[in-house]
Amino acid sequence: MLSLSPLPLQPLPFSELTSGTVVNGYQVIATIGQGPTGAVYACVHPTTGRRVAIRVISQMLAPDPAAVECLLEDNRALATLNHRGIVTMQESGDLPDGRRWLLMEQAGPSLAAHLKQRGMLGLPEAIGHLRSIAAALDAAHGIGVVHRGLKPSEVHLCEEQGTRVVRVSGFGLGRLLLRPDGTMARSKQGVPYVTPYYLAPEQCRGVQSDARSDVYALGVILYEMLTGRPPFGGDGVEVLQAHLSAVPTRPNGVNPDLPDWLSDIVLRALEKSPGDRHDTAGALVREVEQGIRRGVGGTRDAPGGHNGRWIALGAAAAMVVLAVVTLLLRR
Repeated sequence: MLSLSPLPLQPLPFSELTSGTVVNGYQVIATIGQGPTGAVYACVHPTTGRRVAIRVISQMLAPDPAAVECLLEDNRALATLNHRGIVTMQESGDLPDGRRWLLMEQAGPSLAAHLKQRGMLGLPEAIGHLRSIAAALDAAHGIGVVHRGLKPSEVHLCEEQGTRVVRVSGFGLGRLLLRPDGTMARSKQGVPYVTPYYLAPEQCRGVQSDARSDVYALGVILYEMLTGRPPFGGDGVEVLQAHLSAVPTRPNGVNPDLPDWLSDIVLRALEKSPGDRHDTAGALVREVEQGIRRGVGGTRDAPGGHNGRWIALGAAAAMVVLAVVTLLLRR
């Protein structure tokens, strides 16, 4: 697994809640995540035993009550969906120091932790996670909610009645990072207050983002699941520059076991221009599923050359690829 250099902005200053601290009647057990937007804590109710997660927003990012209200509006809208793959905020309030806390159900271990332990994932598992994440994104996009901060630490692998369920958290947190004109708040060094490895180029430029920015982040996650590393590494500024201008190594250049057609699809999701990507997360999944059914490979122009044409393989090669993929999916 690629070792990523820490951002100079991380960790943002915050006063960590210690074990035993009580928030809204729940006792903090442990810190389960920390990032540019704040920290997430595992908590338990001492009487009922109910386990929840409480996210505490960084003081640097939540001074604007209007931004916080937009975040809560997004989560109220998501709650009406009652989507199995979306983790929503259930309650909110303020700590004595003024920081906003958001209570949500405890969602289980993150995909980030899973990738750290496993490295690259097998093709069937990676595509299964892709389907689940895409379904959650499409549901949110359908009511106008864009994630803007999708990354493996916001994807959770849960066990429910013996079945693995993939759930996405963090919807609406991007609202806290937006200026009134819709662009992303940035540090004095010009680096956005977010983890840069999953940022779309338009977010790196500081222009308005939409659902296709989430598609780009999903493409980065798919790349990482298939190869064990995101397409670009380095420090914050280096990663931003790479998103804007660098050509990622083809996934099957990192993991030679991947079929060529799958690398083409991943690179389309990573196109620099939003108009050259898949319009929706579901469209990305459908293209992958069509590739599996056909078992047909192909090549395209280098990323950014969206006029490239698919070149069908010969019948014999297609049959071999189909057989291999089918065998993998049956494991």
